[in-house]
Amino acid sequence: MALARTKILAGLVAIGVATSGGLIAVQAANAQPAVKHVVDGDTIVVKEGFSTYTVRLLNVDSPETKHPDKEVQCMGPEATEFLRKKLPAGTALRLEYDVERDDRFGRRLAGVFVGDQLINAEIAREGFGIPVVFGQNRKFYADVKAAADEAQAQQRGVFDPARDCTIAALATAVMSQQPIASQLSGELEQDVTTSGHNAAALAAILAAYEALDGATSHRNALFANEWARSYHASLVRKARSEVLEPAQRDAQRFDQALDAAKEEAMRAEQAREAAERAEAERKAEEARKAEEAKRAEEAKRAEEAKRAEEAKRAEDNRRAEEKRKAEAKKAPKPAPKKAPAPKKAPAPKPAPKKTPPKVTGGCYPHGVAPPGYNGPRCYKPGGKTWCVCSKRG
Repeated sequence: MALARTKILAGLVAIGVATSGGLIAVQAANAQPAVKHVVDGDTIVVKEGFSTYTVRLLNVDSPETKHPDKEVQCMGPEATEFLRKKLPAGTALRLEYDVERDDRFGRRLAGVFVGDQLINAEIAREGFGIPVVFGQNRKFYADVKAAADEAQAQQRGVFDPARDCTIAALATAVMSQQPIASQLSGELEQDVTTSGHNAAALAAILAAYEALDGATSHRNALFANEWARSYHASLVRKARSEVLEPAQRDAQRFDQALDAAKEEAMRAEQAREAAERAEAERKAEEARKAEEAKRAEEAKRAEEAKRAEEAKRAEDNRRAEEKRKAEAKKAPKPAPKKAPAPKKAPAPKPAPKKTPPKVTGGCYPHGVAPPGYNGPRCYKPGGKTWCVCSKRG
């Protein structure tokens, strides 16, 4: 009996456990997805019953904030903050899928609805995302594109020119140069001396245009799909046709006008220099002639002074001669001079003494001697001959 009651009790417990498990399974199967937290502007983590998974919102692409290989993109933090406010934790969701349910990162690809509102499109409507196609999934593309077109028209989010980092801001920077281009055009006819200002204006236009033209290659890499390239290309075309090309044409006209002005200025300078040279040569010739005339006049005056001096000297000599003659007539005649006594004839000079020649050598017979020699005699043996003794002997 006790054994029977035990079996009955065990059966009831088993039935209860089975019933409870079934209820839990049914509840889990019927659980509605809800937001656990927001990852970034186009990715959320969803809790559904006992499971948690990541959902990548389909057909919308927001600026990156969490990508491991990319820096935080323009308006990325704002997009994330918008989605957090739009989908606070616990918000009940409805997920709709397209052809491909998961991406290569294991995230679910879905349209996220809160009631009847497609959050994918709302992100784009506020300018925090652009339309994009993932593989064959195009289910929500039209709604997202319409919302993005609205954001572009209303200049919201990434289309706001007041946000310095946006492509719209870069386009505005180019378009804001338009008055400078017009001013540059006007100055061509007015004053070509403003070359520095005009060159700076054109450089600013070119720099702004190049920044816009290359925008999708760096900080605005969000704009890399077909729709975004079309949007970017439209801004580039407008900037090029309305600002850059007119400015380049004006700059070319300016350069031509400047070259013409420089040529004219060079010709004027050459003419001025030629006139100055001619004037200098004329003045030099006049100065040379004046100097020659001055020297001729000075020579003439010097010659006249010389002649006057000579005439005066001749006149003075003439007067002196006349005075001398007049005084000579008045002076008494001098007494006749006595003739001088005759000079005595000089005494005859004595005859010069003859000096006998000096005998310095020679031999002579005994009894014979050279004239005037009275010096020593050296006889040879036998005594018949003698010789003039030398000083040594």
